[in-house]
Amino acid sequence: MSKVKTATYIALTVDGESKSFSESAFNKQVEEATKNSTEPPVPTKRQTFLIHEAESIDDILQVCPNEQVAVDLFNRGASLKQLNEIRDLMEDDAFEVVEGSYDLKDVIARVTERKKLSPMDKVLRSLGQLSDEERQAIVAKLLATQTA
Repeated sequence: MSKVKTATYIALTVDGESKSFSESAFNKQVEEATKNSTEPPVPTKRQTFLIHEAESIDDILQVCPNEQVAVDLFNRGASLKQLNEIRDLMEDDAFEVVEGSYDLKDVIARVTERKKLSPMDKVLRSLGQLSDEERQAIVAKLLATQTA
């Protein structure tokens, strides 16, 4: 039998555009506004959604009876898993290139544990989206706080 989860999302108007946030992200914004004694964000929409997941091969066709769509969804997940493996291999100093093509078929069936990002990893990922000047300014502030 398929699994059903719920997720609540909130829409806010940010700079004239509607933006969607998970309930936890919205709650953090409200908490931050309360802490800073500023006006908390006002939701324009709030909705809880049912999210369906298959727990078995049979469930897949119950949740998604269109076989072509089911195959497309499988292929998308399999492609993402293989692309992640390519990134990991290419960034690993111990990886030795092979003659011809490196076959990734075994990666699809490999059991992998979902990795939750640590707070430090989240910060580093966010910093990667900033310019060099912005990163340097943040690092300088962090160093100043540590020495203070």
